[in-house]
Amino acid sequence: MSGSVRSVLRRFLSEYGSGTSGRLKVLDAYLLYVLLTGALQFGYCLGVGTFPFNSFLSGFISAVGSFILGVCLRIQINPQNKGETDLEVLNCS
Repeated sequence: MSGSVRSVLRRFLSEYGSGTSGRLKVLDAYLLYVLLTGALQFGYCLGVGTFPFNSFLSGFISAVGSFILGVCLRIQINPQNKGETDLEVLNCS
């Protein structure tokens, strides 16, 4: 079982490294940073407590919002999604 998981991870990393542009890799690194920041804040909240609850909420919601906006940007700049993300202009006349 662990051998198949290793082969899948090895194949994923090799295809990701060769088939992903530099811009998407930088954006993925940013998304990983924001995800880890939100997880760290949530873990701190569980471990230590929520004394300044509004501070926790503002930091956590900011991390979630930044992650969502980053994912939306990644979807839009990915060349494989070129035909699917074009926004159509509505004709209001």
